[in-house]
Amino acid sequence: MDTAKEGIGKTDGTDIALAWHKRAYACNPVRSTFSGRLRSHAIIRDYLASYDYNLPLDDAVVDPDLPLVRRRLASVAASEGLDGGYYEAQEMAEAFLDAAREANAGVEEEDSPARVRLHDILDRDLAYQRELFDEVCVLPLADAAAHLAWLADMMRRRADMAPPIAAVLGYRH
Repeated sequence: MDTAKEGIGKTDGTDIALAWHKRAYACNPVRSTFSGRLRSHAIIRDYLASYDYNLPLDDAVVDPDLPLVRRRLASVAASEGLDGGYYEAQEMAEAFLDAAREANAGVEEEDSPARVRLHDILDRDLAYQRELFDEVCVLPLADAAAHLAWLADMMRRRADMAPPIAAVLGYRH
């Protein structure tokens, strides 16, 4: 019996105690859950640090189910910043919506509020808004407003991703 014990480990018991501690440490559910959470947080942080805010726009550009005008609008918008891209698209959508309302109401004056607003936007000569206008100007006003409202919604959701990502990564937005 003594020879069997001597063959398994040291006679002073340090080998058995060390093996027991390693096993207890490895099998500890609290430790393994906590370290698993840390690993998953690290994975999430790494993913979010490289998150591409243009993913929804890139998907829209190649979506064959979307009308061509929406794919082109998404392509134009992909190069814009988060907040500016949203606010400028929203402003264009509202201007076209107001113009469509005026057209439905029979308002035809050149100095109508919606036309003045649209002229003011275009007079600022912002390339992004000019490109948006050029994409939809040949469409009926209601259709143009609908396509621009779709883009504004995409851009809002894109911009809305920034605060939660910044919070996870510890950035200020």
